[in-house]
Amino acid sequence: MGFENLFNKITKADYYLILMFILLLISISVKFYFNSSGYLSPDSTNYLLLAQNLLDNNSFYISNPDVKIKPFTIWPIGYSVLIFLIAKLTGFSVFLASKFINIAVIFLFINLFKKEFKENTYLYVLVFFFASFIQIYSYSWSESFFIFCIFWFTKSIYSIIINFHSGVRIYISILFSSLLMFLFRYIGSFSFGIIGLLGLYYLFFKKEREKSFFLLMIAVFNTLFMFAYLYNNYLETGYYTGIARNFQSHSSMELFIMLVKSIVSIIIVYSNHVIWKDVAFPLFQVLIIFILVVKYRKKILKNDGDNSKLFFSFVFFIIGLLYLISIALLSCAAYVEELNYRLLAPGSFLIFIALINYFENNLLPRYFKIFKIILVSIAFYSWCVNVPYQVLKDIKNSKPLQVNLYNSESTFVKK
Repeated sequence: MGFENLFNKITKADYYLILMFILLLISISVKFYFNSSGYLSPDSTNYLLLAQNLLDNNSFYISNPDVKIKPFTIWPIGYSVLIFLIAKLTGFSVFLASKFINIAVIFLFINLFKKEFKENTYLYVLVFFFASFIQIYSYSWSESFFIFCIFWFTKSIYSIIINFHSGVRIYISILFSSLLMFLFRYIGSFSFGIIGLLGLYYLFFKKEREKSFFLLMIAVFNTLFMFAYLYNNYLETGYYTGIARNFQSHSSMELFIMLVKSIVSIIIVYSNHVIWKDVAFPLFQVLIIFILVVKYRKKILKNDGDNSKLFFSFVFFIIGLLYLISIALLSCAAYVEELNYRLLAPGSFLIFIALINYFENNLLPRYFKIFKIILVSIAFYSWCVNVPYQVLKDIKNSKPLQVNLYNSESTFVKK
C-alpha cells in the first residue's frame, strides 16, 4: 500500500526528471569509461593526487615524477578535500569518488530546481545537456561543484534582497557559499566584492543597518580569510597562488577575438569549439530570433509579469555577468591563457537559468510552448553530438579506461 501511495504522488513531470537523470548518469559513465584518459586532465590528476595523499594519511603535499614533494597551492584545496571525504565514506577510489561527486551534484540540482521551478523543472535540467556542462560533469574538475556553489550563492543573494527581515540562516548561507567558491576556485573571491558592495548599498541607500552590518562583516571576514590563505601559499612557495602566473600577454586584437569567441561559445550551446564556418548559420538563426523577439515583444510578452520572478532573472543574470567580467579582466591581465568553456561555464550557467526563468514568466502561453520545443530540440541535439557521437569516436580511437597515474602499474581506477 505504501508503494502505491508513493507512485500515486509521482507526477508525469517527475517521471521526466527521473528519465533525464538516468540519461545523464549513463551518459557521464559511458563517456569516461570509453575514454582512454577517463576524462582526466593535468589539473584533474593533481586534484586526485592530493586526495589520494590525504587518504594515505599524509598532509597537503603532492608528489609527481618531476617534483617529489611540493605543497598543493596552485589550486585551492576544496575539491581535493571533497574527493577525499567521499572516497573515505564510500570506499571508492579517488577516481570514482570524483565521478560520483559529478553525478551527486546533478542529482542535487534536480531536487533544488524542483523546489524552485515546480512543473517546469525539466527546462532548467536541460542546461546539463549543453556541451559545456556535459564535458565538465564528465571530467574530474572543480568546476562541477563550483557551479553548485555559485548557484547557492546567487540564490542566497536573491533571498536576502527580496526579504525585508532576514534571519541568521541566510547570512550563514552567504558566508559559506562564498567561502566554498573561493576554496574550490580562486576566482570565487569575486563574490566577496559582491557581498561588500551590497552591504554598502544597504548602508548608504536603503538605510538598513542590520543587513549592512552582517553583509560587511561577512565580506571583511572572507577577505581576511582569503589573504591568510594566499599568504600561507606565499610562505610555502614564494607565490600567492603557487606559481608565477605570467602567461604570454595578448595584443588588443587577440584579446578582442578571444572575447568574441567566448561570447559565441556561450551562444552555440552544442559545441565547445568555435569554428566559424560551422557556427555561422546557427549564429544567423539566433540573430534573426533575437530581432523578431525585440520587434514583436509587445505581442509575445506578458504585460502583467511577476516582478519578483523578473527580479530573480535579473539577479542571476547580473551575477553571471559579473563572473564573466571577472574572468575577462583576468585574461586582460594575462593571468588566463584562453577563455575556454571550462572557465566560462559557471557564469554562463547562471545566465542560462536567468533566461529560461525570464521566458517562463514573461512569454505568453502560446509562445512559451514554442520556446520549450526549441529548447528541448537544442538540448537533444547537443546531447547527440557530445555523447553518442563522441563516445563512438572514443571507442574507435582508443581502448576503454586506461587511466594511469605515473605511467606505471599505479592507477586511480583501482584501489
